[in-house]
Amino acid sequence: MKKKLLLLATLTLLLTGCGQNPKLKNGEEVLVELGDGTKYSVDEIWQEFKEDYATSIILDKVDTKLLESEYKDSKSDIDAYVTAMETNMRANYESEEQLLNALQYYGYSSLEDYLDMVRANRLRTLLTNDFAKSKVTDKEVEKYYKDEVVGDIEAVHILVTPSGTDTANDTKAKEKANEIIEAIKKDIKSGTSALDAFKKYEKNDDVKFEDLGRFSKGKNVTEFDNAAFALKVNNYTTTPVKTSYGYHVILKTKEYEKEKLEDMKEEIKSTLAEDKQEKDSTMQYQALNDLRKRNNIKINDKDIERAYNKYMNYQLNQNK
Repeated sequence: MKKKLLLLATLTLLLTGCGQNPKLKNGEEVLVELGDGTKYSVDEIWQEFKEDYATSIILDKVDTKLLESEYKDSKSDIDAYVTAMETNMRANYESEEQLLNALQYYGYSSLEDYLDMVRANRLRTLLTNDFAKSKVTDKEVEKYYKDEVVGDIEAVHILVTPSGTDTANDTKAKEKANEIIEAIKKDIKSGTSALDAFKKYEKNDDVKFEDLGRFSKGKNVTEFDNAAFALKVNNYTTTPVKTSYGYHVILKTKEYEKEKLEDMKEEIKSTLAEDKQEKDSTMQYQALNDLRKRNNIKINDKDIERAYNKYMNYQLNQNK
C-alpha cells in the first residue's frame, strides 16, 4: 500500500507543479520529453495512472478509514493481534537486517509496511465475518440446531494400534480389536457390566484403555465421533472403528441434553457464517461493497468511477 501511496504522492507533486512546464500545441503541459522529440503530457500520464492504479489506491485509503471507524471499539484487540504478529516475525530472524531482507523478498519495504497489511487484513476479516453472519437466517440456525447439534456424551474406548503401516500389521490390529469385542461380549453375558468389561484392559500393555470423560461432538476425529454419538448409553461398538490412530472399541457411558437454542444461537451463526464464506469466495468483496454503500461513498471522477465499477463487477462475479 505504501508503494502505491508513494506513487500517488509523486504524481501529485508533478501535477501540482503545473504551470512551469513546456506546453503542447493543444495547451497541455509536457511532463516528459525524449531526445527524438516525443513528448508526454501531464494529462496523458494522469489518464493512464487513473486507469491502472487510482482505484486500488483510493480503495486502500477509503477502506482503511471506514474499517478503523467501524471497529474502533476493537482497537485494543486489533493492536494486540498486530503486536503478536510483530513479535512472532522478530522471533523468526536473528537480526533486523535478516528480517528486512525477508520482508523485501515478499514485497514489503519495511516491517511497518508489513504490519499495516496485517492490520488491514485483520479488519477485513472482522468485517467479512460480521457480514457473513448477517446473511445467516433464523431458519438456517434452527435447522442446524435440529440436524447437527447434539448433547455431550461420556465414553471409554480401547485402542489397538498397528505396529507398522503395512497391510499385514493393519490386519493384525483389526483382528486383535475383534478378539477384544468377543471377549467383552462373553464377560457381559456372564454378568459383568460393560464398563467393567472394558476396564479389564486398563493395564494391558498391548492396547490402550482410555476414559475420555465428557466431550462434545467435533472434539475427536470424525470416524470416532460418528460411531460414539450413534451409540445408546451403555452400548458399545460391535465392530472395530478404524481411524488414523488404529482400531477402537467404544463404550458410551452417558449422554447429556443439548444446550438450548437461545444459548447456542451465536455459536451456530458463526459456524454457518464460516460455511458461507467457504462456499462463496466473493464474500469479502460483498462486505466491503456494503460498507462503502452504508457510508455513502461517491466517486466524482467519471473515469475512476468506471474503473471501480469494472473492478467490482469482476471481483463479485469472477471469484465465485
